Amino acid sequence: MDDTREQFIRQFDTGDYLAKVRTEKKIRLTDAARALGISPPYLKEIEKGLKLPSDMLIRSIADYYEIPEDELFRRLGKIPLLAREQFNEMPNLQKLLSDVRKRNVSEGDKESLIDEITELYKRFLQRISKDEEGD
Repeated sequence: MDDTREQFIRQFDTGDYLAKVRTEKKIRLTDAARALGISPPYLKEIEKGLKLPSDMLIRSIADYYEIPEDELFRRLGKIPLLAREQFNEMPNLQKLLSDVRKRNVSEGDKESLIDEITELYKRFLQRISKDEEGD
């Protein structure tokens, strides 16, 4: 499937999802648009999958509808804004990922590395949770 078609399908599916969330929360289109600082026709175009919202608007929509920001970004095939912000603040992480890419690490080894990092992070969270309980 070519990228343009795939992106259109993502936009359509995400728009449909957003329309369902809005209606389930019993929010009128005009009220949502006003709260988001956009016009009702523009929000309708997003819900129909005809327009791709900006990253900041995706964040605002997620906040307003109380849904995970990263979920909307993933639905649209985009890297979550929060992840990009954190990545930009961490030059060591950038260097690590560049090094992994340069070394042509196999997909299996990349998955193993991610699994190990995830386990390390879980242990880290447990440790800081215990430290907070001790305070």
